[in-house]
Amino acid sequence: MTAEQHRAVVREFRTACETGDQGRLAALLAPDVSAVFDGGGRIRTPEHPVGGAPHVARSLATLLTPSPGLALAEASVNGRAGLVVRCGGRVAAAVTLDLRAHLIINVWLVLNPDKLRGWNRS
Repeated sequence: MTAEQHRAVVREFRTACETGDQGRLAALLAPDVSAVFDGGGRIRTPEHPVGGAPHVARSLATLLTPSPGLALAEASVNGRAGLVVRCGGRVAAAVTLDLRAHLIINVWLVLNPDKLRGWNRS
C-alpha cells in the first residue's frame, strides 16, 4: 500500500468519525480489527484492546462523536498519516491506523496527556 492510499483511508476514517456514521466507519474496518486505547492510567479508557468491527466502530463513534470544541485533523503521527484530535484547541489524542488490503486492522489511540505534551507545547 502506498503512502497516498494510506492517506486516503485516513481521510475516509476522519470523515466517518466527523459525521458520526458508524456504518461508514464499520465498512473501513476489517472484521478482526483491534483498537488499543492508551490513557496511561490518567485518562479513563478500556483496559484491554477492543476487538471486532462492530465493537471498535461503536467505541470510536462514542469517543470521536462530533461536539462543540472537538476537531479532527490529518497529521503525521509517528512518521505516517494519522489524525490528531483537538478538544478546546489542545491535542487530546493521536490516532494511527494499520492497514491490510485497504481495511483498518489496528487502531492505536494515544490519550495519555504525558505522551501528548510535545503536541501541546506553545
